[in-house]
Amino acid sequence: MSVMQNRLLPAFLVLLLAFAPSTAAAQAALQLRWELVGDSITNDGGSSRAAFTLTNRGPEPLPATGWTIYFSALHSAQPGSVGAGLGIEDVMADLHRIVPAAGGGFAGLAPGASIRIPYVTDLLLNRSFVPKGPYIVFDAAKDVGVPLNDYVAAPFERRVLTPEKQFRLDSVIRDIPASELLPVFPTPVQVTRGTGELRLTALPQVTAPAELANEATFAAEYLRPYFRTGRTGGVPPLRLEVGPVEGQSSPEAYELVVDPMAGVRIMFVTRTRAALRPCSAGNPGRGRSALRLPRLHARRRP
Repeated sequence: MSVMQNRLLPAFLVLLLAFAPSTAAAQAALQLRWELVGDSITNDGGSSRAAFTLTNRGPEPLPATGWTIYFSALHSAQPGSVGAGLGIEDVMADLHRIVPAAGGGFAGLAPGASIRIPYVTDLLLNRSFVPKGPYIVFDAAKDVGVPLNDYVAAPFERRVLTPEKQFRLDSVIRDIPASELLPVFPTPVQVTRGTGELRLTALPQVTAPAELANEATFAAEYLRPYFRTGRTGGVPPLRLEVGPVEGQSSPEAYELVVDPMAGVRIMFVTRTRAALRPCSAGNPGRGRSALRLPRLHARRRP
């Protein structure tokens, strides 16, 4: 062994001895907690609000930079959702990391201090989605991962709809008498029932301006299966019109009037979106001798 090697060996031993306590201290000093805060459900899907809480239990501060906490989870954080001046980044597959965000304002963690790290992730369906196996890596020793053994993920439960629970829910359902059902669906903002009814014994003539030609075609095809073949005319018409609806400013509002003598009139504020896509009517059977509609006046807005 050369003289130079003899001189360097003690120095290396000193460095190793100095580093070993620091990694052990880091392992024992940091406490990590995780919890599911809540869920947000929309028509487009769902997301979960979760949070880590990092606490420094040691005598030395955790620096503002120079470290990374790795963990495994099925879902990562959604972009821009992480708080506390930190970031959660994808590494590969289900491996992610918590890092001080550039310009995020994280100033380090003093002894005894805690910091809450909220974030939003995809909907967590069950316990298997909880983050697992966190460990910390310091920039001074990037090949050494120190497990954070003081880590606890708060349990959470999801309600599972079993056949028994569904039966109990369904058991309170009752048949609604026909007299209690609304004559128009979806529910209008205003409906006034009158006396008498409109009795259609044949397919009515459908009249409409040019901009409602698609609606007129749809109405005729929808009503046709309700009458026996060949029976047309001789009954009040079905009129489709475009114009103002009293008290309604929505461009998709409409007014429906059913009158025993004048027939059916539907007033649209504007051409409806339904006219922009093709529709097909169902087949109610071999037809019937008459279609009865109650006399009413209804207004609806979306």
